[in-house]
Amino acid sequence: STDAIAQVVAYARAVGCHDALLIAPVAPAPPLDLLVGDIRVRALAFPLAGDLDAAGQAVLTAIANQRTGD
Repeated sequence: STDAIAQVVAYARAVGCHDALLIAPVAPAPPLDLLVGDIRVRALAFPLAGDLDAAGQAVLTAIANQRTGD
């Protein structure tokens, strides 16, 4: 939602980050990857159904991949 994007951008600015992630149970369609000023906002899914440990590992791997340039 635009409210969630505005909130994560405001927080990123407050702490001096240029990348922000929204993590939700379902990935947005189409995938979210946008610039708001100088803040890059992306979204990742953390599915709550099934194996939460595996879902958590998948999110950590996705974050690590994004930090290294995909």
